[in-house]
Amino acid sequence: GSVLSPFLFNILMHRLLSLLPVIPGTTVTCYADDICIHTTSTHDLQHMLHDFYVSATSCGLIISPEKSRIFTSRNCRALPAFAMGSNVIPHCAQYTYLGAPVRITPAIPARQRIHPFVKSLLDRLEPRFAPVKWLANNAAGVSIPVARTLYILLLRSVVDYLSPALCQLPKPALEPLEKFQNR
Repeated sequence: GSVLSPFLFNILMHRLLSLLPVIPGTTVTCYADDICIHTTSTHDLQHMLHDFYVSATSCGLIISPEKSRIFTSRNCRALPAFAMGSNVIPHCAQYTYLGAPVRITPAIPARQRIHPFVKSLLDRLEPRFAPVKWLANNAAGVSIPVARTLYILLLRSVVDYLSPALCQLPKPALEPLEKFQNR
């Protein structure tokens, strides 16, 4: 429980990630101890998983096989088994990353689908936005600088928390957030 513990852990995570190779088309997203590898190549994924396992082991870290998952929009049966060390990583249709559910629902056309990160974020922001909106619109409400401060305190912290995942999304996926912000 030292105040240095989070700082030291972040230094360790930086070292861990710096040991990984740069593979074109593969991105690693890290927020605290939540790590996500994004790629479209099964070969590159297995290569990155192996390198990640070696890198983590060299830093003295143990990767939890119970918390590791392969998530894909492809047919899982058509994919090879992926392993880290001696552990095969199971496939899943949904997982939680940074507190937000991630899943693909092909029943909804892509142009109408709201990305799960964005949906979860909007669901979190709505109850926080209501008091700010009421205070700003009420006749005896608050001034714009105070409303802006409340907005930053109540809403921005939630957006900042999910920003490592949101920055990986294409611009059209973020449009519902822009609409929410501008209303």
